[in-house]
Amino acid sequence: MKNSRFIYAAVLVVAMVLSFVFGVLLLPPMVSGRWKNNRGPSVPTPPADLNGQWRQVNTEESSYYHLASIHDGVVEVYWYTPSDDSLDLYWYGTYTPPQDGKTPYTWESESLLETLGNWKSLRFALRDESKEFTYSEKGELSYTIYYGHIKMSSSLERTMDSPLAGRELGGLTQSERPEPDSPPETPGETEPAPDETL
Repeated sequence: MKNSRFIYAAVLVVAMVLSFVFGVLLLPPMVSGRWKNNRGPSVPTPPADLNGQWRQVNTEESSYYHLASIHDGVVEVYWYTPSDDSLDLYWYGTYTPPQDGKTPYTWESESLLETLGNWKSLRFALRDESKEFTYSEKGELSYTIYYGHIKMSSSLERTMDSPLAGRELGGLTQSERPEPDSPPETPGETEPAPDETL
């Protein structure tokens, strides 16, 4: 009986020792991340394609809001007035696509306004030399705008049914829109009211 107890105790001690030894041997790979790395290299996130149509989503104003189109290295932003289906150019500048999948992604859009033959007649087009745009991890395109002297952020989401679809843009010639009775009063970031900038 004593021999059985001795053998049982010896087996128990050996099991505990082996458990400890294996635990010590397996701990370093877990800590160093070698187990995780054995699953193979991680696949990098591809850069987002921002080309397409965008619509402002962070406004409760239904009488006018921002629409944007990104294509051929250009970003165009318009004030859209649903009541008469009219567009007023707000920004016309360069688009620099992201090189990787990191977000947020920000680029400095350089103005191309003066490349448009009718740019002086576009009363609500921003005259700033550049404008910063940001693409967020939520898939939103955002930039700063001013309502008078109030600084705000305009956030746009990708849309498949934009009023810009099917229109020939390129700054939108003045003849393509009717004259509104009361267009949105939105001076630019560093300029006076639109009728004082010409």
